[in-house]
Amino acid sequence: MALKSKVLLGISFGVNAVLMAGLLINRSSPQPTAKSDAVTNEVQAARSAKPARGEKLIQTVTVTHEKEFDWGSVESQDYREYIENLRAIGCPEETIRDIIIADINKLYASKIAALYPSPKDFKFWRVDDRKARTEEKGLARSRHELEQEKRELIQQLLGIDYDAELARASGRPDSDASRYGFLSPEKQEQAKTLREKYRQMERELFKDGSAWTPEKRAKFTALRAEGEKEMANALGPVDFEQYQLRNSNTAKNMREDLTGFQPDEDEFRKIFALRKSYDDQFSLSGKKGDVGVREEQKAAQQALEEQLKATLGEQRFHDYQLSQDERYRSSFDFAQRYDLPSQTANTLYAVRLAAELEQQRIRSDASLSPGAREFALNSLADETRNALEPTLGKDAWAKYQSKDGGWINRLSMSRDLAGSRVGRDRPKRK
Repeated sequence: MALKSKVLLGISFGVNAVLMAGLLINRSSPQPTAKSDAVTNEVQAARSAKPARGEKLIQTVTVTHEKEFDWGSVESQDYREYIENLRAIGCPEETIRDIIIADINKLYASKIAALYPSPKDFKFWRVDDRKARTEEKGLARSRHELEQEKRELIQQLLGIDYDAELARASGRPDSDASRYGFLSPEKQEQAKTLREKYRQMERELFKDGSAWTPEKRAKFTALRAEGEKEMANALGPVDFEQYQLRNSNTAKNMREDLTGFQPDEDEFRKIFALRKSYDDQFSLSGKKGDVGVREEQKAAQQALEEQLKATLGEQRFHDYQLSQDERYRSSFDFAQRYDLPSQTANTLYAVRLAAELEQQRIRSDASLSPGAREFALNSLADETRNALEPTLGKDAWAKYQSKDGGWINRLSMSRDLAGSRVGRDRPKRK
């Protein structure tokens, strides 16, 4: 009995080999042979047969291999029929996905390629003017629409997300996993659909290429609010909160500008709740709003800081404020990048703060002649270099000067870059 089971298992493997051999036949050059239903009958007969001797089993498999597979009886111009035909001959679902996705990619590749300028038609004399940028935006928009159409077709036919399937096939994590992975499969599809729906509506708002007017800003703000409301209704309050913590602009900005603060989960949630409320009201107001809007925003900013201080406590609020200073973030990032002690970031920041305050004092000192002011500013830049080089060490100092130390050179400027006169860099004193 055990021997017969092993033999029958061998038949099953042999039959599957027949089917997969048929699938690998070149689709572009099908050979007219016996119909697939005949092959299927042979396969079913081989599976059901229970001969007494192994020699007869081998003979059955040999006969099956001699039958050529007719791909024409399976392939169809209708993708749904094509998929059903593949299933009818026992093709595994994973292989069906691979075949259909490859075919759809080939179909759309030529359409998308046609929307890229041909290298032969490159106009080397054409400048990057408004007309050229408008044309490229139009082509990019058309390419995006085709990509989206392709994704929707794959979703409709196979019930899978194209990007997730690409990630699975390549062994890399799905880029959407961190944004949607906490949701059920049904809610993931709802969230992605809604996200794309409102992104498209936002693109349509800017399609005409007109300026960012107060009217357009108001429409954009209303569109964002409408999208969040619909997303909240679809996901429910708990999942919507999780969605915002992963996907909102407020959360993304916090992950960038709180590196020096290093919040824990509880702190992040508390800060997010306060900043999200502020951002919803003012993030799109722009710096050139009317006086009333600017005053309102200034008052709201002060109220936000008071709320943060009450929520975080004195010390952590101080750390938070420090992390919002671009100069401190730059120092912190440099120290992390080169695995330097955390105290290095504090030293860099303290030296920079003191130097820039002294620069302001020198600039505003009316008793100094232009020549004396220029000399004092150049001396300040040199003294700052002399203070930082031994602190960082030779290697770190060289790296800092090459990428992060541009502010030191600006210390010698007698006015801001917007001013009419700037200081001249002088050779470093020995």
